[in-house]
Amino acid sequence: MLKLKYDKTIKNIMTFLFIFTIISLFGALKTWELVAESQNSAGGFSSVSTTWVFWLWLPTPILSIILGYKYKKKGIKCKKNIVAGYIVGILLLIYGSFWFIMPSYEADYSEINKYKDIIGVKLPSSGSLEKIKWDYNSDPDKTDYQTINVFYNKDDTASLEEGIKSNENWILSTEIKSQLNVLIPETFIKSDDTYFLIYNKTLDEYNSLPENSGNYEIYAMRYSASLKMLEIDEFKYLYK
Repeated sequence: MLKLKYDKTIKNIMTFLFIFTIISLFGALKTWELVAESQNSAGGFSSVSTTWVFWLWLPTPILSIILGYKYKKKGIKCKKNIVAGYIVGILLLIYGSFWFIMPSYEADYSEINKYKDIIGVKLPSSGSLEKIKWDYNSDPDKTDYQTINVFYNKDDTASLEEGIKSNENWILSTEIKSQLNVLIPETFIKSDDTYFLIYNKTLDEYNSLPENSGNYEIYAMRYSASLKMLEIDEFKYLYK
């Protein structure tokens, strides 16, 4: 009788541990989101630097594996704990390793200053900036492609958003002229809270196509109010 009661207690504990092992994967994801947000990162490549937090949840699947083998030898069915422990443990190891496998794209926020005249809006004094130089672009007419992503804290964007809304060079993405689509990067998603700005540095013109064919230096920008994110795509465009 005592053994039956002991076995039942162990089974309940292992069932709870199995459930918690599965939940730990989602808990790790939520922890990563919170840490990334606390470090002034709304996403993008810069948030990769905080993926190490996935490893903080590794003790749960490891414990599930150890106890699973231990009680399996005693005749208690714990195979699900072992399987779940290995699967979740491997996923946590993989996700957590991104912080040193992936290259760092973080750059000094002061780099945004070279674009402030084009943006035409007063920018917050601080933010999280990443800079990516692309070796490949799906559009062969766009070369020397570079992307700047800037992420802001929610409390720092009220003035920025008001400035963008009142600036005639920034146009709600759903209202921008369709002919400008050739200059709009594929990553730019149109929505009711996103604004676009297209600047031709060669001609010093906003939101217009060149009259003549040629190679032009283009700055395509978007600001997403929901993501608190400013993206600047800089490239040379061969207009035909």
